[in-house]
Parts: sequence; structure tokens; C-alpha cells
Amino acid sequence: MPQPAARLLLTDDYLFSFIDRVRALADQAGVAPVPLGVGDCDLPTPPHIVEAMRRSVQDPELHRYPPYSGTA
Repeated sequence: MPQPAARLLLTDDYLFSFIDRVRALADQAGVAPVPLGVGDCDLPTPPHIVEAMRRSVQDPELHRYPPYSGTA
């Protein structure tokens, strides 16, 4: 079986490959992480989500840092 060139072993890990490995370890440990991997949208964002985002972006109450304890 052919071996990869030695210079390939010097390259940094591909970020999403690393994320996939960490996620697999979390799955094995019984943790269910939210998948935030690579993906290309093939459908438009639903209108109700776009509207909720628009309202939130225009709300000046949301234009500041949240408290350390978080928000409801």
C-alpha cells in the first residue's frame, strides 16, 4: 500500500476533520453536541426565522453584553 509523502505529515489538521473526531468521542461518551460542521444550505431560511432575526437585530435592548449568568 502506498505511503503518504512525508511532507503531508507536517501539515496542520483540517479543522472540520478535527471537529468530527472530537464529536465522535463525545458521542461515545454519551454527550450529544450540537452539530456545527460544514454544510451548504440548499434551501432558503424559513420566513419566520428571518423575521425573528430581523426583530432581534433591531431591538436596542439586545445591543449590549449579556449578564454573566445569562438570560432567559
